[in-house]
Amino acid sequence: MKYKLQLPDPDPAQSLQRKLDYFKSTYHSQCIFTKNPPVPGLEFSFQNNGILYGEFTCTNQHQGYNDMVHGGILAAIVDASMAQCLMGHGIIGYTTDLNIKYCKPFIINNPATLETAIHEVNVGKLYNLKCAIFQNGHISVKATGRFFKIKN
Repeated sequence: MKYKLQLPDPDPAQSLQRKLDYFKSTYHSQCIFTKNPPVPGLEFSFQNNGILYGEFTCTNQHQGYNDMVHGGILAAIVDASMAQCLMGHGIIGYTTDLNIKYCKPFIINNPATLETAIHEVNVGKLYNLKCAIFQNGHISVKATGRFFKIKN
């Protein structure tokens, strides 16, 4: 009997990114965040720790109240980041619930970053994720979401 030695991935971020690109093109190609992102320049990428990072700047077209980004735009960004975080980890799932806390006003034309990670897996099918969006060095949005695995 032959045994296959599994070596640690020398570049986990690149491996996660390849999975994300594959799953996006195979299962998510018509998604608004894949086809024509509502926030131009929104880019998601993985770091070696398995966390998905993103950078973006919302403009006047994303405005709700004067000078502030509409909360629905931020909710969509959070949901998309969670789905893409799962895809990078080889999981296709749909949102079962999403909880968002808006901690500070989110200002237009002001750069932001986000971090999204898988927090917990229940019974191998229900994935709990967390996301935080930062602006000016402070958490502006905190979110948790659950996704039901439909494919891997």
